[in-house]
Amino acid sequence: MTVGTYGNADRVGAAGYYQPGRSIALGVENLATWAHELVHAADDRRGELQNGAKIDREIVAELGGAVLLRCLGHQHDADLGGCWQYVERHAKANNRSALTVCEALLRRTCEAVAVILDTADELEAQRQYCDKCGAPLALVDGCVPTCTRCETETGIAA
Repeated sequence: MTVGTYGNADRVGAAGYYQPGRSIALGVENLATWAHELVHAADDRRGELQNGAKIDREIVAELGGAVLLRCLGHQHDADLGGCWQYVERHAKANNRSALTVCEALLRRTCEAVAVILDTADELEAQRQYCDKCGAPLALVDGCVPTCTRCETETGIAA
């Protein structure tokens, strides 16, 4: 999957979008938008993205993005007020109660967030660090572990 940016003229009215199995694109620099699109991707990984109506997908992504950011300590960026307005607007447009929709989608939302947090934990467990300075290693030319701080090829510290 790729992550990219786009100009507002490309997707008028969309702050970001997710193309199933392919990419996430952002038209704004906003952590809540990134989290929203990431939750769409997690929901897709779980095989749930195409289940239910568009309102379900959007509520899972918006609520899940706010939950994810709160879990990660980004209280301000979670924008709970903006999240609630988004949920209310989508629910009202579909003649549904915002609370009823959230309640019905809570398990799905939490499971999508869990996919993201579990994946982050798995990736962190696989990360390799420089045995000299402790900085993360990057693969240069796809295969040579190189320290991102001292820029030397290095042995790997567990």
